[in-house]
Amino acid sequence: MSAYCCETGLVLTQAASKGKKNDIKTVPDVLDRLALSGCTVTLDAMSCQKKIVEKIRAKKAHYVIALKGNQGHLKKEVKAWVHKLEREDFKGVSHQHFEQIERGHGRIEERYYRQIKVNDCLSAAVAWKDLTTMIEVQRVRHHKNKKSEETQYYISSLSLDAERAGRTIRRHWVLDVAFSEDNSRIRHHHAPENMAAIRRFVMNLAKIGTSLQTSM
Repeated sequence: MSAYCCETGLVLTQAASKGKKNDIKTVPDVLDRLALSGCTVTLDAMSCQKKIVEKIRAKKAHYVIALKGNQGHLKKEVKAWVHKLEREDFKGVSHQHFEQIERGHGRIEERYYRQIKVNDCLSAAVAWKDLTTMIEVQRVRHHKNKKSEETQYYISSLSLDAERAGRTIRRHWVLDVAFSEDNSRIRHHHAPENMAAIRRFVMNLAKIGTSLQTSM
């Protein structure tokens, strides 16, 4: 597990994890190593835990965290809440939109971000420290005459600024896009940790190298 700074493009620190189920215990240790005041921390759904959210806020940072099945009750309530708001045309509820369209390698990806200010109708929100907005991301991909769609939700302490929220979410996946890290099958002994160090060294080297012009 690593902490990556989007502003500098550098990996700040990393910690070994014995498996995805143990990432929940590793995240607080990684957070403790960093000065996070004024920063925004993005995490995948495995780290969508109340204690992790509380630690981030205690360090005076904001959070944007993916919401999936490991928080089934909250996700179910969020989806029902959003559908209700859509039926009511978001009457009386503050929200913003932002969209991105990227083209390359024969693919077109459209991303539509909708950031919604949490209100009392989302009752589960009170259990999450400073949960201020919910972000819905709809991704539409076109490739070789095929179209795929998916919708993802994120919880956040950020105030309404859909463009900031959208760009924050987009930058979260840099390392996996560059190295397909989540698909790695390296498991033997210390090999995963060693390979992670190599990936991060290469990433940092590419970012700080003045002569490297090619895209990762």
